[in-house]
Order: sequence, then structure tokens, then C-alpha cells
Amino acid sequence: MSGASSQLPGELNAYFKSLNRQKRSIALDLKNPRRVEILYRLVAKSDVFVQNFRKGVAERLRLGYEDLIKHNPKIVYGAATGYGPLGKDSGKPAFALTGEARSGSL
Repeated sequence: MSGASSQLPGELNAYFKSLNRQKRSIALDLKNPRRVEILYRLVAKSDVFVQNFRKGVAERLRLGYEDLIKHNPKIVYGAATGYGPLGKDSGKPAFALTGEARSGSL
């Protein structure tokens, strides 16, 4: 076997663990309206909602700011994009490592 593995013994890989330590999670099919209703119930009792969908996706899924304040008017809504809201790459998907690689910091 060549190279190093990021797989931890009997666990998820080290990259996943480093990004998700101390977090609880739930998986929902957000294209299913019944599952979106579950998310709305969570939003109703949450303080903060953060999303990093590609440009326009949150609104298409009915998860934009205007959608969520109907369920919790005090929600703090955070939206991040990999390449900002404007420009030729604004609609492209990204995550931390692609941004770091593209910036030359890796």
C-alpha cells in the first residue's frame, strides 16, 4: 500500500472529523416538500441558519431569507458562496479546499 490514508480506525475519515467535530447533523432531501417542512420546524426554534448553496439554489428550494423569516422572524441568516455573489464564477460550487487551492495558499 502506498501513500497515507486519512481513514481513522473504525471511524470516519480525518478530514470529515476535523470539519464536523462537536456538531450534530441531520440529512434531509430538500427536494421533498415534506422534508423541507421538517427544516422549517427546526428553523422555528433556531437562532442561526447558515447555507452555502450555489447562487439561487436556496431560493429555488424555498430556503432563502424571505422564506425562513416566515417561520422565525428573529433568525440570523448566513449565506456564503465560494466565489462571491457577482462575477463569472459566482454560480460555481466551491468548498474550503478549492478556495485555498485556487488562491495559492495550499
